Amino acid sequence: MISTITLDTYKQQISSGDAFNLSDSFNGRVGDEQVPLVVHFKERGLAHQFEDGLVPFLTGFVGSLDENDQVTAETGEAVSYVGTSDDIVGLGRVKMNLPGTMFPQEGYFYGFLGLQNADGKRVTTFNVWFHVYNGNPDMFVNKAPFRTELQKLLDAVQLLIDDADGDLNKWKQKLTDLFTTLSAQGANTETLLTTLQAQIKQSNLFTQGQMDELMGTLSNFKPVGANLIDKLNNEFSDRGVNVKWFGAKGDGVADDSDAIQAAVDTGSSVFVPAGTYLITKTISLNLQNFIGAGANQTIFNVQNTDLFELAIGGRTIAEIAYFRVESKDNHADSNTVFKSQENDTKRAVAYHFHDIEINGGRFKYAFNLTDSFRTTINKIGMTNVFNPFLLRGQVVQTTIDDVTCNIDTVELGALNDYNTGIEVVGDSHSGSYQRPESVRLSNVNFIGYDLGYNIKDVLYFVSDKFECDYCANGIRTFSTDGGVTFTNGWIAVQNRRNTPSIGIDVLPSVQNVLKPVTFDNISISGISGLSSASVAVRIGYDENQASWFKQGVTAQNLLISAANNAFKYAVQANRAKTLTLDGIRVATDTAQMDFYLVNCESYSLKNLYGQTASITTANADNSILENCNISSLNIAGAYPQYYNNDDTLKATNRSVEIMSTENENNYAHNLSVNSGNLWVNSSNLMYKFGKPTSNTDGSRVIRVADVTSLPNPDDSVRGDIYTLKGSTDKVYMCVYQTDKFVWKQLI
Repeated sequence: MISTITLDTYKQQISSGDAFNLSDSFNGRVGDEQVPLVVHFKERGLAHQFEDGLVPFLTGFVGSLDENDQVTAETGEAVSYVGTSDDIVGLGRVKMNLPGTMFPQEGYFYGFLGLQNADGKRVTTFNVWFHVYNGNPDMFVNKAPFRTELQKLLDAVQLLIDDADGDLNKWKQKLTDLFTTLSAQGANTETLLTTLQAQIKQSNLFTQGQMDELMGTLSNFKPVGANLIDKLNNEFSDRGVNVKWFGAKGDGVADDSDAIQAAVDTGSSVFVPAGTYLITKTISLNLQNFIGAGANQTIFNVQNTDLFELAIGGRTIAEIAYFRVESKDNHADSNTVFKSQENDTKRAVAYHFHDIEINGGRFKYAFNLTDSFRTTINKIGMTNVFNPFLLRGQVVQTTIDDVTCNIDTVELGALNDYNTGIEVVGDSHSGSYQRPESVRLSNVNFIGYDLGYNIKDVLYFVSDKFECDYCANGIRTFSTDGGVTFTNGWIAVQNRRNTPSIGIDVLPSVQNVLKPVTFDNISISGISGLSSASVAVRIGYDENQASWFKQGVTAQNLLISAANNAFKYAVQANRAKTLTLDGIRVATDTAQMDFYLVNCESYSLKNLYGQTASITTANADNSILENCNISSLNIAGAYPQYYNNDDTLKATNRSVEIMSTENENNYAHNLSVNSGNLWVNSSNLMYKFGKPTSNTDGSRVIRVADVTSLPNPDDSVRGDIYTLKGSTDKVYMCVYQTDKFVWKQLI
């Protein structure tokens, strides 16, 4: 999730003249575009109230620090950003999507962040600084790419060869021809080197003196081995094979599909050096490492094909990393970057994908996984992938972390029927219906999608620190097998398809079966222009299954906001059972109705803040309403069994213990009614010193009942009041008069 930076306009956090250090929460990188910077402006601890026309701005210099630890025009390049009203989120928050021009070079940003009005007058200003890293693919680690001792040696050899005389150039050609011939015959690394050794001994390539001049002292070459051939063989075996040994060009013109597949088929780890590799056929991976030189150096240009198919079976951890995938001219709209094979008995096991960029063109899927086990995906950036993640069937123990997925424009999204950030669904391709299990996400952002999350038929799913920004819909869960949790998130919905937007949508599953789903500490915002039927949180609603209940939903610590009552409902619950709503705040003018509950059972509503609420149900058994600050609260039908709100207490079918807070002699205040009447709706009022052990344990005080005939007056009905039903109702009390009990007519 994108970190929120909090700045107080009271400005007491730092000393005068110092600058706020934003680098713990925000940094830039050369080449980045649309980088989100979220700032929460406060004034003495309270959310800053924005006046009309205020917009955020960020201006300063990017470069190296001077002797005063600042960046000025002499040491840096000037940059500036002025936002629009679209950057104002509300409740003191702004979200700026900074363009790439803000990060022109590596160094530090030093300048001003604040708010200004339509005339350019600055209302509040902060001195701030943060890092701007280079375009290195190592995810903000500023270091040179790793090169082995062998690579360093080969670099030196190449330099010597380029500067050598004609004899060594002839040797270079002979050596190249030899390796090409043996590679074409299918020889592996060991065979190549052994043959080379034999040729050297025959002096057919060059003399020993030329070799000494070329290679230097053997001890200076650090890989393990008794001689040069052993050292080279060991280093190649540890490092793997280079796709260029098999004829890959990496020039972006020649088709490198077959050459890369040949390198993969060796079974060794595969290294893909810097270059652009044209791919027109799917590469079938083995359980092996597949490593590029970096996301800005190794590039796969995919044309009308899926890129990789993952191997199945085995337990070896395979690392897939450090490259970029693109599709020039958008020739992969219906294709997938990584897909696993469907198999009844085996799975794609222990793949670790990291430091990969997928952009430049369009893809239908990035990860289309089925029958996979222990998959880890992290440090991935995607642009214009219509459906980044599809996990279906027996996808077990999947971890996804530090991923950002973005669709640039609504027009691009419209090319695909429906765009979903991540879809987790069951599947029956293996003959029996299988569900994904144990899926964990953290620090995942989906921007510009029709739906962020579609979670269906999954057992144990967690998403922490997430964002669904500028999406038509945020989260949808359906028929989950329990253990589904979303925490610490931000959802901002907008109208993308001219249909109602739903921030969180919990659909019913199997009737009357507990399927726990939890949402905690999530902010939901509605962007202007929403359909009038949009809902921030909708629980248990399904027009096709009106008789079903959604059970076990907990929504707590939510903040819901929008302008001009953009939402129809902030929270809507229909036929939800064991529903818990706690600590939900709805900002003023967010919705036409803040809380709307219909036919819900066993609900618990606590600490809710809003303007309007309507609760209608025929069965409120085991329901609670407590400590809710709602201006207009309407309860129709059955009241909750326990109601404690606005200094009003009501309890049904529950024991209520009322104790005096006064001195024990002040007996008159144990139960006090200051005005009006005290009504006890019971036909059998009992009393007892101490706690009763049954409904009849105690002395009866009075009985009130309707009868068609009066019983015999005696001590068992003394003091009772009966209404004798007839053409004209009459009310009698049994009293002791003179020496006997009689019925005395009262009315």
